[in-house]
Amino acid sequence: MKYYKGKDTFIDYLFTELSTENQRRLLRLISRIAEQSYRRGAQQAMVMGENENIEEWILSDEAYSWRFEKTLDRSIGLDGYTTPSLERLLIEEPALEKLNRGKT
Repeated sequence: MKYYKGKDTFIDYLFTELSTENQRRLLRLISRIAEQSYRRGAQQAMVMGENENIEEWILSDEAYSWRFEKTLDRSIGLDGYTTPSLERLLIEEPALEKLNRGKT
């Protein structure tokens, strides 16, 4: 792996030895991990919040399904809005778009 200097970002050299296909696979994996982390954090935030029915929600089938059964390829907000998790990852870190397009 190359090291970066100056104005280049780590993305310019990150995973350059991987094929374009493998770079995209890696991004998909990272986006799934990010989505899983978001769901865990959101559930914990609800526990610490002032929600009167939180115990009912934490133990509910709905909470279990939201956290563990729904596909990690979709980022599901607490308001129910969904977006592809890869799209969400690229919004959070736009520099990763270079890997998504194979422009390393």
